[in-house]
Amino acid sequence: MLWDFKKKETMDKWVTITDKQFGGLSTAEFVPSKSGKAVFRGNLSTKLPKESEAKHTGVCAVRSQPQVDWKGRVVPYDTSEYDGIQMRIRGDGRTYALNIQPDSVRSDDLHQAFMYTRGGPYWETIRMPFSKFILTNSGYLQDHQMDIPRMRTFGITLADNNDGPFSLEIDYIKAVLYIYQPKHFQYQHDKSD
Repeated sequence: MLWDFKKKETMDKWVTITDKQFGGLSTAEFVPSKSGKAVFRGNLSTKLPKESEAKHTGVCAVRSQPQVDWKGRVVPYDTSEYDGIQMRIRGDGRTYALNIQPDSVRSDDLHQAFMYTRGGPYWETIRMPFSKFILTNSGYLQDHQMDIPRMRTFGITLADNNDGPFSLEIDYIKAVLYIYQPKHFQYQHDKSD
């Protein structure tokens, strides 16, 4: 288990980021949900204010903060024994990017994969193998791909270019050992909650 959002202290280890920080109009929050988990929600806006110097908007994200030891050094999550990520979510039908910041020399390296939520009242269990994550740097696809043996941070980004409200409820995120993936990723519907 990497993050169990039934525990309130887990949410304190995450930060919210929006395009508002560089002149956009999107809003987002990461708060406890009514069912006792966490919800990443807000309003995505692709509009550029006239006074803004930003060239692009329409981005909302939530990201874990790095773990640090007693000396303040970053202690990455060791994912070398695992094959992927499993999440239990209740989505809104929108497409989110999953972002893994590896423990590498370049701090702007990101491994990214897309998560397609179905929306509706039911919970879904999504399994995403690490092999589906693509290495990018500053938003550009890299020719050389690499494994993800150690993870500094994990994040979820909404930037689907569709204005309007969004809501992604999250129960947990964990690393898993074996994932058989005949398709892009697997869903399991859960009618609890």
